[in-house]
Amino acid sequence: GVTAIGSGKVVNAMLADDAVGLDELANITDGSILIGGASNAPTEVAVTGDVTITNAGVTAIGSGKVVNAMLADDVVTTAKFADIQEGSLLTGGSGNTPYFLDASGTGKIIVGSGNGLASVAISGDLGLETNGIVTIANAAVTNSKIANATIDLTQKVTGVLPIANGGTGASTANAALNSLGLYFGTSTFNGASVTITSVSGLKASSRIFVTLTGNSTNDIYVSGINTGDSEFTLTVVGSQTYVGAVNWLVIIN
Repeated sequence: GVTAIGSGKVVNAMLADDAVGLDELANITDGSILIGGASNAPTEVAVTGDVTITNAGVTAIGSGKVVNAMLADDVVTTAKFADIQEGSLLTGGSGNTPYFLDASGTGKIIVGSGNGLASVAISGDLGLETNGIVTIANAAVTNSKIANATIDLTQKVTGVLPIANGGTGASTANAALNSLGLYFGTSTFNGASVTITSVSGLKASSRIFVTLTGNSTNDIYVSGINTGDSEFTLTVVGSQTYVGAVNWLVIIN
């Protein structure tokens, strides 16, 4: 009275739902999975490609498997970057290959080099400090670099401009006249003659003009020019005397 089901006699329709447990399955290779194969038959396969799986169900993405197309936009943060040498910039190099440009040099700036970027030192007319302060080098501003009608002579010009360069050669009005060869003054006569001193550059050919104050009828002439001591002497004609002021003007030619 013992019955036995023959080999291969149980078909899917004979099985109740949820009746087949793991114990009823044949052994499969560690780390493999069952998947529908050809003709929909269940097939044991090993997990390969971009991920692997353990017998505990843990999956892992393989090294070097994530490519750009797999990344969503705006998902990579700076925390995901490998360490970058301090002062370096990520830029594109030859063949569009990324590389790190050392931009840490003191006083250097980043400029386009025609094909890429370059870290270069400031030179020439300007200097650049590490705090960003730019300075113009001494003697860098030449006449051609100055716009017309921009120099305030009362504020921006110091020193004395020589006569040869269109100046007066002096810093005061009187000194400017003297520098240009003009001397003038008023001296007091109290007798037959008076000597006028401190006429720098006096020459024998200098022109001297004299006028008397008051109603004097006396004539005065230049009785001597001492170029060595920069002085000249005025004398009353006819050995007469005169008391009063005399105005004089010297033109050194």
